[in-house]
Parts: sequence; C-alpha cells; structure tokens
Amino acid sequence: MIERVKSGLLTILVIISLFLTWLMWTYQPDYDLLQGTEPIESDPYGEELNYDEVVWPERMILHTQLGSTMVDGQESLFVSFYETLLDAGFEELSVSTSVDTENLYDVESGIELIFPAPIPSEVLGELFEFEEDEPYLTVGSADRFLFTHDEENEEILAHLISYEEDLVIEASTTLSVSDFENQYLNRAGSYPEVFAHQGNEGNEEIPRIHYLPENPLTYPHVQYTSVELQAEPFIDYLFSDPTYVKHYRQENGTESFTDGNRMMNLTRNGRYLNYINPVFSDHGTASQQHVVNTSFDFINSHGGWTDQYHLYSWSQDADQDESRFRLIIEGVPVFESNGVNRTSLFVTRSGTQTSRYSRPMYDIDVEEEPIESTPYELPAGQEVLDYIEQHTPFSEEEIENIRVGYQMDRHNLVLAFEPMWFVKYRDSWYPLEINNSEGEEHGLE
Repeated sequence: MIERVKSGLLTILVIISLFLTWLMWTYQPDYDLLQGTEPIESDPYGEELNYDEVVWPERMILHTQLGSTMVDGQESLFVSFYETLLDAGFEELSVSTSVDTENLYDVESGIELIFPAPIPSEVLGELFEFEEDEPYLTVGSADRFLFTHDEENEEILAHLISYEEDLVIEASTTLSVSDFENQYLNRAGSYPEVFAHQGNEGNEEIPRIHYLPENPLTYPHVQYTSVELQAEPFIDYLFSDPTYVKHYRQENGTESFTDGNRMMNLTRNGRYLNYINPVFSDHGTASQQHVVNTSFDFINSHGGWTDQYHLYSWSQDADQDESRFRLIIEGVPVFESNGVNRTSLFVTRSGTQTSRYSRPMYDIDVEEEPIESTPYELPAGQEVLDYIEQHTPFSEEEIENIRVGYQMDRHNLVLAFEPMWFVKYRDSWYPLEINNSEGEEHGLE
C-alpha cells in the first residue's frame, strides 16, 4: 500500500515537472511591459498646456525712424502682440531671393520677435495659421520673425528668418496695419532704447544681431514661496505598474525608485527628479516626429506643467535627442547657479522612446504676490561689452547671445531670484558679475 502511494506521488511529481518544463520552453515574455508600455494614466500634477503657452519669443524689438527699443516678456504690449499674431493668418509664402542680408534689420517701421531656440517647422504648423497648400515646410526651422509695413500694398509682411538654412521666407499676413502702427510702433518711445551688436555668425550669410540697452536697466530682485512636489504622483506617471516599484535610499542620500527596469532618482534632498528609462530595441531607429513635439507631449502626459516654462533649446544627433524648457519668472528666464541645474525640464529621446526626464521638484506660488520685490539696476550694454572684453576669456566673435536673466537661490521653501547679465558662449550660459572687480567667472551649464 505504501509503495503504491509513493509510486503515485512520484508520478504526480513527474507530471508537474514536465508541465513546468513545457511552460518554461514555451513562455514568451512580453517585453513591451519593460520597454514600450506607457505608465498608467493618473490625474496630472500640473497643467496640460498648448504649444502657444510654451513656445514664446524672448524679446520683442520695435523699429522706428527714431531707432529701436526693446520690450520684455512681462510687458502687456509683448503679450498682446504675440497673442494677436497667433490668431493671424500667413499667406503667399515664398523664399525671398531679394533680401539684403547685411541690412535685413535696418527697417524704419517693423517689429522683430526673437526666439530663444529655433522653432521647428513641425511646431510652426501647430502655432500659426498658414494658408493651406503653401510650401512653408521648406524651411526646417525659424529663429526670428521680422514684420514690416509694406506701404505699397498696405499690408504687414512677415519675414521668417532661418540661420540654419541661411534663408528668409516671406509671407503676407492678416495683421491690421492700423493696429501695427498705432497700438505697437507708436508706443515704442515708452521702452528702453537699444543698439545692435553683431554676434557669432559662423558660416552664416545672415548676421545674428543682439540688442543691448543704451542705458542701465532696472529689474526686480524677487522672492517667492514654493511648495515641494511629492514623489508618489510621479511614480504613477512614470512607471507602467506602480505596485512593482521598490524604494531604496542610497548612502549619498539619493532616494531611488525602480521596477527593475525604469528608475527614478530624487537628489539634493528630494529637490530634483531624474528619471531613466533604458532603451534597447529602438537603437538606430529614428523617430518620425521632431524631438520638440515628442518632448512636449511627454510632459503633458506625465504630470503636466508646474510653473511657467518656455522652450529654450533642443538638439538632435545620431545617438539621442534632447529638449530643454526653462523656468520663466516675470517674463525673464532663470539660468543655472554655479553650473547646478535646478530650473529646467529636460526630456531626452533615444530612437522613438523617451530615455530620460529631469525636472525640479517644486511649485512656485507665482499666483501670490512676491514676499519681497526690490528694484535692482543693471549696467548698460556697452559696459557689459567692455566687461566681457576685459574680464572674461570669451571671444566677442563667438558670443551667441547676451541677455538679462535670473539666478536662483533657495532658502528652504523660499526662492530668491537675482537679476544679472548672462552671456551664451559655445552653447553654455555664464553669469557676468560685473560689480565684482575680480572678474570671477561662474560655472557653465
């Protein structure tokens, strides 16, 4: 009897072993769960925005017979013109073959919009109303828009300037001539006068012009309170199944969350998030969408936008693509402090998949009045150029941009923003502490 029971148990064990062996040989793992599956949907932490809330010019220049003046991003005139432009139409687009590139910006009745990064044609089509069937996509990107009053035909012409392709696209617009002159150009005298300074040209036929103030400028030194963002919602946004996510604390204080494939790290005492998604299957496969489009969509669908961020740079190469969206305070961009990034959203793409996402973990109470706002005077443009020549190693011919920005310092939940001049040199921004007689230089981004 006992032998029969043993024999029966042995037979059952053999059957189970054969069944498990069959499962092992026939099992096909669903790699999509590791690489292609999107995280589960969750209520957004921030807002889902449209392109016209994220892609904005950094400067508006008013050209008149009396000279040129500059309007900053926080001014109502700046906002009014750009919002009007977003509703306007562009018609009869053509590549301009008669542009005097050396004197392109020498106009006596015009408005110039300067973007911080080239706007890809795929994004131009999302922002502006181009006449159907017009070949506007023949330009890969546009860096500036120059609008002029065509008195012969009594219309406002648009010139889309592309430095990458050394060409200008010309178009008629539906902008009102009377509004162009009366609401905008006639108010040019209310804003700071600027002079043109030619920057880095490279091999370009169209010069890159920077505008610097004739006189000192005043910007507010402001302080805002902030709220720390919690990690838990981002676990839902960034992992396909949050129930598999494990939490670890590393020796250096970094908090790590991983499902065995993706990883989310919180550094600097939880103040900065760095998400990594290893990508293997898409190596060598190029995305059909521009990186700006996919980055914008990724942020919208993974928690949304907290605070105000504007597209400020992007790059595409054989290995990976990246977009950067920079924090904007009172219409002014916030740059890094001593080379430490605490103020930008980064999205990196490898092939067709997002491989990295980095962002600050705070939300600024900009809806409330700043807890402190003190006027701060910055030197005029010529003094800035003299300082660069005398106290920095930067070659004036290689300078890509010069502008006022904020440098941020954090004291617990209070964020202080100090205005200062910055120079862009070889794709990196450096603060210029002009009041520092030592001429110290600070870290690059």
